[in-house]
Amino acid sequence: MILSPGTNGLRRLLLLALPAIVAIVCLQAPSPVGARTPLEQAWSRYDGWTLAGFRLEGAPPELAGELRKGLALAGEGRFLRSREYPEFSTRLLREDLARIRLFLAREGWPAAEVEPAAVVPDARKRRFRLILRVDPGPEVRIARIAWEGWPEAMARPDSSESALVKHGERFGDRRLEAARTFLLQHLMDHGYALASVEAAVRPLNARSVAVDFAFDPGDRYDITSVTVKGSSPDLEGVTRRLIGIDPPRRFSRTL
Repeated sequence: MILSPGTNGLRRLLLLALPAIVAIVCLQAPSPVGARTPLEQAWSRYDGWTLAGFRLEGAPPELAGELRKGLALAGEGRFLRSREYPEFSTRLLREDLARIRLFLAREGWPAAEVEPAAVVPDARKRRFRLILRVDPGPEVRIARIAWEGWPEAMARPDSSESALVKHGERFGDRRLEAARTFLLQHLMDHGYALASVEAAVRPLNARSVAVDFAFDPGDRYDITSVTVKGSSPDLEGVTRRLIGIDPPRRFSRTL
């Protein structure tokens, strides 16, 4: 069984999350010798300090927990013990800011911004608490959905199917990939064994995108015979019954 390659996630992100990607690239670009970025100028004084606490503010509530789990400076929870935080460094801060922007861009907030703040610095003990304040910016929603190449001989899946993306819903990279996979499997379950499905995203404006599905179903296949190998002749009938495929019948991925 052949599955087509997945949706080109990087291409979608470059289209949708251009402001966030540019910001990340700018932060990570090499600086001239002796020059420091604004982030380094503001935060390198805390390199090597102990984090006494961490708080993430302003992130969309439904994503805040998952987002926090992916941040290095958020530390690690320990059973029956206080949370353990890493030693602070500007590098870890820069990487966490990039992670937040990229994560939110993939979930429909490509213009998200993050502002770090140090709370109650204690220079004597070299300790401080860190707050990352998130401004998600406007949501990007799906305004148009186009299908090209769907086989005329087969009805489309019901539009109420939960796996499909819908007009007006917030764009999400994972949601789109789940929809692409569902449509591919739907075709394969109805005889199109070598089908492929691609999904592309086109920005319409700062708040909406168009989603284009391109289908290459190929030929529709029927199973005309089943050959059993490796079984003794006296068990061939039992093996066929266990397989449970009685040709002729339409090919299905789930057989």
